[in-house]
Amino acid sequence: MTKPFNPVTLGAKVKALIRRSRNGLPGADSLITAGPFTYNTSTLRFYKNGVEILLSAKENAMMKLFIDNVNRIFSKDMLYDLLWGEAIIDENAIMVYVNRLRAKIEEDPARPAYIQTVRGLGYRFVV
Repeated sequence: MTKPFNPVTLGAKVKALIRRSRNGLPGADSLITAGPFTYNTSTLRFYKNGVEILLSAKENAMMKLFIDNVNRIFSKDMLYDLLWGEAIIDENAIMVYVNRLRAKIEEDPARPAYIQTVRGLGYRFVV
């Protein structure tokens, strides 16, 4: 701002700076909710019915992907590419992480209600 400046203009600029800085603070906008699940994008924490579920880094990334894309089917290739960013080295890696997530979030991991297998296509997150 160049001198001499108008006090009204200065006040408007200060208010704009304060408003912009508040937008960067964690708040309601940093929460993604789907059914009983909540993901806090600021703290990278995942909750089911308000109770935090501890996840590894890969489980966290997979759950974020699922909660951002409810009902979307992801093939193993897509998941591997999005989460690892390289060619598939071990096909079972995806299955292992899906099973770990199911064990943590499902009432009955043997009959999953949230992370469903879509035969011949992949996995989808349903709430």
